[in-house]
Amino acid sequence: MECLEKAFGKGIVYMDFFPNTDYAYYLSNRLTVYDLKENRIVQQINQTGNSRVALSPNRELIGCIHPNRSNIDLLLFSHTPLLTLKNRYLIKEVVSPLPPLFSPDSQYLIFLTGNQKVWVLHCFSGDIKCIYSCATNSAITALDVNEIGIVLSIYDHKGDADKQQIIVIDYCGKNLKHIRFFEPIQERIHAPFRRFRCYWAGSQLLCLFDLDNGQSSIQLIDIDQGTYSIFPQHETTVIPIYAKSISISQNKKYMSVDGLFFEGNSVKNKVSIYSLFDFLCLFTQEYDVVWSAHFAFNSNTLIICGKKQYMIRLDA
Repeated sequence: MECLEKAFGKGIVYMDFFPNTDYAYYLSNRLTVYDLKENRIVQQINQTGNSRVALSPNRELIGCIHPNRSNIDLLLFSHTPLLTLKNRYLIKEVVSPLPPLFSPDSQYLIFLTGNQKVWVLHCFSGDIKCIYSCATNSAITALDVNEIGIVLSIYDHKGDADKQQIIVIDYCGKNLKHIRFFEPIQERIHAPFRRFRCYWAGSQLLCLFDLDNGQSSIQLIDIDQGTYSIFPQHETTVIPIYAKSISISQNKKYMSVDGLFFEGNSVKNKVSIYSLFDFLCLFTQEYDVVWSAHFAFNSNTLIICGKKQYMIRLDA
């Protein structure tokens, strides 16, 4: 394992690398391409501050969601690695805080609007449409994609247990799986929850519950067998009292958690990395400020953006 500390610039809230190149891209007040070998900025895209971005698995496209007053600019770039605008769409919807995601085959860009609607852009034909919309009193708290489809975590604001649900849909919006399971899970964690977020961990789902008592609970869900298990703990496994975000590496070997942890009589903001094979804690470190903590594209490197940028290379 190798820990690197860098300072590419101020106010960087998200960063990732173009695979097999000497370039990275990051978000601050603008979407920026950075030459890692020469340590200099090579391109900046105006009017892209406060955006959310994604890199396609085929490494050819970048999707950018940018709030434009009460609308959304959807920008699709090709990169070589300099960015070239391929298509631009104006969507008359409210932006979501969740980032866009590409399907594993790079054909579709999936994104949310207003925490209630799921949209899909076909990257080659240019067709764009809403494929799912949840009820008025509900919100989509997380979405994730893999070869099976799109998993949606849908939370009912009224807190009715029978209305909390996980839905798996394909990239055309067809319902593949509909799970309502929260009464047995509430019995397991012995506390009501305020919201939940689900992510693919292979063919299983890793589900994070924010509890009413201010703590968090992590569950593993087998969607085919309908079985649930609590995230196992070892002597080296410390679960945060509140998890702000989770990231899972693309090879599904590792999970990072950015959250609040007890240490003695105090609470500290830490980022931890766990093995999804045996759930041992491989890394934990306190940080004053964390804007984002996520695994780099197609890599086992965790990128942490705060006052500086930190890279935790698990394979080193």
